[in-house]
Amino acid sequence: MHLVSVDGSQTTVKRFNDTNDSTTLQLCLHQLLKYVSENHSDKTALICANTTLTFGELNVFANRLARALVQRGVRNGDLIGVALDRSVDLVAVLLAVLKTGAAYVPIDPAFPAERIFQMMDDACPKLLITGRNILKTFNS
Repeated sequence: MHLVSVDGSQTTVKRFNDTNDSTTLQLCLHQLLKYVSENHSDKTALICANTTLTFGELNVFANRLARALVQRGVRNGDLIGVALDRSVDLVAVLLAVLKTGAAYVPIDPAFPAERIFQMMDDACPKLLITGRNILKTFNS
């Protein structure tokens, strides 16, 4: 069953793959978010469960988190461990880490504790960002 006509899907593919506008081609993901939030602030960026964020809201959220990370000493080139379930918070945290110039080390909270500790030992992240529901893994 097609939800879009063949002509409509071809138009969509061509529009999304149009690279004649080179304005955003050299931007990193967090820079692209800033650009889109300035031009389409009220458009929906994320929908997760019962939470919806616009590009403007997502950018403000990520900026607030980035400032908090910098206040905790995160700098360009640092590694930040991120052990969060899939959520709006996860997306905002990843963008915040990128905004600081650091890199994130994704840690799946569903991994066994031994694997998580091995990843932490290998990566030696400056900070670990996790949720309360996952914190018990690190306290054991």
